[in-house]
Amino acid sequence: MVHESHLGQGVVPEAVRQIHDFAFKKIRLFSLEIVVAETNFASRRVAEKAKAIDEGPQQARIRIPRVSHDALMYALINPKANRYIERSNVNEYQLKKPTVFATSKYRQLTR
Repeated sequence: MVHESHLGQGVVPEAVRQIHDFAFKKIRLFSLEIVVAETNFASRRVAEKAKAIDEGPQQARIRIPRVSHDALMYALINPKANRYIERSNVNEYQLKKPTVFATSKYRQLTR
């Protein structure tokens, strides 16, 4: 929560940037979630500025003093995380890192 005297000064976007850097570079998390009340437009804007992916609405996801509120879920994904890509749905040129398949030499070593 940010005190009213600091609203609009970029405190929260800077905090999100620092958390992003720490989570992905230092402790190597795969993703971060940002959960925002649907009616909190300022926080929604922070998530959008951070280039978080909108993962959609969630019903009664958060409680703000004893009252459940619908929320929006956003995700920040670590660009360096190893991710499974379904090869049948992806053009060979769309792969960022080539997938290495086991060679016959490797197969012989593992038998």
